Amino acid sequence: MWKILFFSEDILCNGWFYISVLEFIIIVVLLIKKVCVSQSKQTQKREILSENNVDYDNIIQSSFKSQSLYDILKKKCHPDRFLDSEQNMIATELFAKIVENKYNYQALLSIKEDMENKLKLKI
Repeated sequence: MWKILFFSEDILCNGWFYISVLEFIIIVVLLIKKVCVSQSKQTQKREILSENNVDYDNIIQSSFKSQSLYDILKKKCHPDRFLDSEQNMIATELFAKIVENKYNYQALLSIKEDMENKLKLKI
């Protein structure tokens, strides 16, 4: 009766049984290793993101709001609008900054404040 419940002696003597047990152990070890590696990669990504201090708010605003603010600023601050040579130089400098920071919303907001202060424009 015990031979029916457990392995028979023929199975234990067969080499293929031990090969299949070894394969099973290798598969389990590889799966555990894969899970551990994926968890360590996720923690590394979190650490990298937390170390860089990425400004996600600026990224989102830059992707949605920067184009309209850029268009407004480039029209108001175009150097051809100013006849005075001093204001023309200031406008040229600010216009170059506007073009350089076309996709950076926070930088465009600071340039807007500079325009209001230096050129006395209402935007």
